[in-house]
Amino acid sequence: MVENIAFNVNEPKKNKVFGIVKKIWVSSYLAFMLISLVIFSSIISPYFLSKQNLVDVIASNVTMSLLALGMFFVILTGGIDLSMGSIVALSGCLLAGLLDGGMQWYFAVIATMVLMIIPGAICGIAIGYAKIPPFIATLAMMTITRGLAYIYQVGSPKPIYDDSVIAIGNNLLLNDWIPLPLVILVGILILSWFVLGWLPFGRRLYAIGDNIEAAYLSGLPVSRSLMSVYIISSLSSGLVGIILASRLTLGSALVGSGYELDAIASVVLGGAALTGGKGNPWSTVLGAYTFGFIANILNLLGIGGYPQMIIKGIIIIAALLAVQRKK
Repeated sequence: MVENIAFNVNEPKKNKVFGIVKKIWVSSYLAFMLISLVIFSSIISPYFLSKQNLVDVIASNVTMSLLALGMFFVILTGGIDLSMGSIVALSGCLLAGLLDGGMQWYFAVIATMVLMIIPGAICGIAIGYAKIPPFIATLAMMTITRGLAYIYQVGSPKPIYDDSVIAIGNNLLLNDWIPLPLVILVGILILSWFVLGWLPFGRRLYAIGDNIEAAYLSGLPVSRSLMSVYIISSLSSGLVGIILASRLTLGSALVGSGYELDAIASVVLGGAALTGGKGNPWSTVLGAYTFGFIANILNLLGIGGYPQMIIKGIIIIAALLAVQRKK
């Protein structure tokens, strides 16, 4: 007996709409946490809701959100990138050095971003084509890029005097309420959402993270896709390096230490699975800002850096347990 199967041509659209609604619903607990943190902070410290503090919190967490977005692309495929913080340092040192050499600021920014493709491409080739584990490949790149940053710095940090570059990380818009880097973040967040949710490349990344062997067997360009995500991660680190160098008005090889761990924590807090195949960019940014608000509250309470590390670790473990329970 043969059964007739009717296909509903509208089903893919419905599934996509329901998928978007589900992502928004999953992200809602982070939004609720952020709102709760804001209310709690405003109670314990009247300074929290001041314009200066809010602008500082928003601006200071743009860089971590950008790093978290780059890390999310990598984690989505089941990988990890330990080189991000070192690439941030190398990017800032390179930008400062190019400006110090007399290069026009826009050429210096473009050249820095183009050169930051190289670390990601090397990691991507090592991981995607040579099958080297991501932890090993990116750990090696972390030491290489940090060493290059120190060599290029030649002793002391290089100052930046160019007003146009300084404006990248410090300009405020809309009556001094909106930091310019936030506009950059929103643009990249929307682009990430579009790429991951609507383009074949994004669907391939979810498929690779869900089951890489099945992705190979189905003929997907796994190696090329893996190389692409590490280039994206490297570019996001390069951009953060430029913004930080702009805010600090110098390029320093000391910048970015431990940033990759905070980026991983933000992605995990955003609900992504470290094994890959799950998560969305909106929740990743919410996770980064949740961490940022928690750090700001702890600072207002006078809690120092080392206790903050312990609290962050507890939050990461709790987030991992929540993701595991959801699975």
